[in-house]
Amino acid sequence: GEEALELELQKSTFKYVLYTHLSDQGLHLDREQKAGACGLMALTETSDGFLVFGRRSSALASMPGHWHAVPAGHVDSASPQDVLRKELEEETGVSWGEVVEAGLLAVMDTGVEQGHKPELVFVLKL
Repeated sequence: GEEALELELQKSTFKYVLYTHLSDQGLHLDREQKAGACGLMALTETSDGFLVFGRRSSALASMPGHWHAVPAGHVDSASPQDVLRKELEEETGVSWGEVVEAGLLAVMDTGVEQGHKPELVFVLKL
């Protein structure tokens, strides 16, 4: 059969995620005590073979001014694909209809910089 990824959602706020994953106090919490945040990003390849990256605003609380793969965001819906579609359009202006291939590449740990939250990594080809 086909493999499926299941997510359990919990009600939260981004402010709580910032506290439990990025504050000095939050960094000492056990994983079970942290907000159940999960991010996503895509390695997006254009039709001419380029990868798409963007630079985060210097006004952001998390990783200001850093370069990142586009699209990226927090999973705030039961469907990671819906989040990916929304972020793709918001961040690039590209509609999902222009995606010729999409797939889940990996689930990774974001490391200490983002409080070790899990991140779904997709591959998109335009």
